[in-house]
Amino acid sequence: MIFEVSAVFMNIVGHRRVCIQLERAILCGRVLHAYIFSGPEYIGKQLVSLEFCRMLGVEFPMRIAPERIEERGKVKYRKIGVETIRKAIRGLGLSVSGDGRRALIIDGAENLSESAQNALLKTIEEPLSGTTIILITHNEGALLPTVISRVERVSFSLVSKEDILHAYPECPESVMILGRPGIAFLWRENLDSTREIVSLFDRLRLFRTLDFGDRFAIAEILALDTRLAERLLSWWAGSVQVEINSATSLRDRIDHLKLLSGISSTLRDIVRFPGSARLILEYFFLAGKNAENESIR
Repeated sequence: MIFEVSAVFMNIVGHRRVCIQLERAILCGRVLHAYIFSGPEYIGKQLVSLEFCRMLGVEFPMRIAPERIEERGKVKYRKIGVETIRKAIRGLGLSVSGDGRRALIIDGAENLSESAQNALLKTIEEPLSGTTIILITHNEGALLPTVISRVERVSFSLVSKEDILHAYPECPESVMILGRPGIAFLWRENLDSTREIVSLFDRLRLFRTLDFGDRFAIAEILALDTRLAERLLSWWAGSVQVEINSATSLRDRIDHLKLLSGISSTLRDIVRFPGSARLILEYFFLAGKNAENESIR
């Protein structure tokens, strides 16, 4: 049998394989009780999860997301605690759609505390009839192996530039190459916060031409929000990889590889030592200038 994406999924940019996979599960009566939607941020995982729930007959699924807080000028995300999960599980027993279906979407599942994951695990192992739980994450490694082993993994990839161009032709090149339809959508909606982030990304792409003052200013901005720093470094690494693939000379390729190595190690260190984000960023953005000069000699 050949499956095509139904009208429900037609507003999804990219992810045709994933949409067909989920639709096939519904049509064949093989919808599982729990899924992990895993892949980069802003690529459409949340939108696909909502449309999937609609196809299951659940127009308004229960939704949980980590709380964003600001402390001393720095942005943080509060862990999703065990009580929040217990309350949601109790709610699943009360929230039933017309055909008896229930659904819970946990966005930012990488922020679930260990005790919250263990509480969720009990429900995954002994699910309520007609219940579907969807964990959305861009960092699957933060989830317990016991949780991952008991759910169906649905992998999302970056969307092609051509698909984003077709859906959002008015977006700039720097947005299209990100492969993230969510950023293109927010940019089109003219959200100041999104345009500021894209502007920072454009400055990072010009890293080699920036002086110490510009580099220091960017490092200071990113040090205030480690999530933003992780996000932009990840985008930057992706764009440098594109440059590596299209490099026409060995020297350009080597220079791009050195830059990618620096970005990747900085990103890894920020994830491991978020409390030292300022020092890590300043070292890369400022000391990196000297390292770059040395490599050119």
